[in-house]
Amino acid sequence: MPKLFKAPTSDKTTKFYDDLIAGRIRRGLWGAEARFDGALISTKESVRRHFTPNVATYIRPTDVVLDVGCGSGGFLPILSGLCAKLVGIDITPSFVAKSMEIAEKFNLANTEILQESCERLPFENHRFDVVVMLDVIHHMENVRESLKEVHRVLTPAGRVIVFEPNKLNPLVYVMCMLDPNERGVLPLGTKGAYRRLFAPYFTVERIEYNGMLIGPQQSLSLAISDVINHRYAKPLLGWLNARMFIALTKPQ
Repeated sequence: MPKLFKAPTSDKTTKFYDDLIAGRIRRGLWGAEARFDGALISTKESVRRHFTPNVATYIRPTDVVLDVGCGSGGFLPILSGLCAKLVGIDITPSFVAKSMEIAEKFNLANTEILQESCERLPFENHRFDVVVMLDVIHHMENVRESLKEVHRVLTPAGRVIVFEPNKLNPLVYVMCMLDPNERGVLPLGTKGAYRRLFAPYFTVERIEYNGMLIGPQQSLSLAISDVINHRYAKPLLGWLNARMFIALTKPQ
């Protein structure tokens, strides 16, 4: 894969999202307003159907959870309600501010938000029972260094929950080609590529295509997702979903 098709540097990613949230740039392809409205994301039917039941399977009420790349905080209300303690981190100041607003708005008393890089996590070894990474890995400048850090802060037999774009979806592939900030998907974006990426650090317990949509919720997009994920259609059409869901375990 040409070097053009890789994630931007962390500095460029931070500036891009700060500019986006501040309104200095627009991102019509992905529907920025819908994707980054932290107060609405957790209420979307697609999120309730394709995110919540999957993460709930792997998070226990006593767990301490790290949300790496928590973004605008849209998933914090869901994760907070599933665990004993939640820490959200992001490198982008605007996202950190929005996540703090969400924690306050929803009275998430067990939640802490920090501005930190996933390449140098400021936590002791074996601090977390679960790490969540939603649409984050393809943005990482140094993916393997970040995964080493995630491995370090996880307890033995700790779990990692991953959602990532599926580049087999033709629309996702084209949009990632056109958007420099999303080109990190292109060297990855398939089950095989993610299995190879995680193999040195974690055991893949589950990997499947996932129908969660957090961008614009047009009725047509939701209807197509419903058809793809119908129990009779998914074995044939599931590969067309926009995302993959991956559950990992740290070996003891």
